[in-house]
Amino acid sequence: MRTSLLARAAAAASVAGLLLTAAPPVFAGDCFADPVYDRSDGATVTTGARVRDVACMEGSVVKTTLTVGTRVTIIAETDGWYKVRTTAGLEGWVGQWLLSVGGETPAPAAPMPPSIESMIRPLPATGLIRGVSTHAVYLLQNGKRWAFPSERVFKSWYVDFSAVVVISDADLATVPLAGNVTYRPGIRLVKLQTDARVFAVSHYGVLRHIASEVAARDLYGDAWATLVDDILDISFGNYLEGSDIVSASDFDRTAESAVAEPTDNIRPAGFSL
Repeated sequence: MRTSLLARAAAAASVAGLLLTAAPPVFAGDCFADPVYDRSDGATVTTGARVRDVACMEGSVVKTTLTVGTRVTIIAETDGWYKVRTTAGLEGWVGQWLLSVGGETPAPAAPMPPSIESMIRPLPATGLIRGVSTHAVYLLQNGKRWAFPSERVFKSWYVDFSAVVVISDADLATVPLAGNVTYRPGIRLVKLQTDARVFAVSHYGVLRHIASEVAARDLYGDAWATLVDDILDISFGNYLEGSDIVSASDFDRTAESAVAEPTDNIRPAGFSL
């Protein structure tokens, strides 16, 4: 029995000696002592991983924590650590034991769009404007603003909203509202929701009833019906009603559509048919 106890004690002392002389694990040993190698590999977080500013547990700053399943790109390696880049572009060091290497490198995330507040500009003298708290777009001309009542009206004049300048709500309030922009002449056809008649749009927002399908086809082609937009009854007051179009010779679509800017389509004071 005594021999057995002595043997066990000797074995324990031998293991203790090995532990005392063994190198400490990387996360508890010397930092910055090993070379860094470039890498380019995909990896998946297998355990909630803290991303640190340096490859060291002691004295490092945690920049963020990655959840299980997050895909990252390994961009460098040192003993026991991977330097990773997230899809948001954040870089830092993660313990190798927290990642499973493999798979394609993840694509970077799309950049966040700028906030509307960061886009505010001074009030221009003319052009397209909008405020911060509303999506409504206005035409600014001669110190007044005309509202686009719908996106379809806007798109009859412009391809996109890239020319719209964002101004503060306070500046927008200083510009008096003069009326609404009407459809660009010669581009679209319109009808009221409560009226079956189809109208061509003429200069200065004059609506002209197309009296026959033949005339509509001659002027706008076989697909003329696809060009018809419904307008609200309350929008009818933005327009004037002119003479009927009986035949294609009653309406010069080319000349009408030559009005390329909404500023040239603002009805002059005192205008009448």
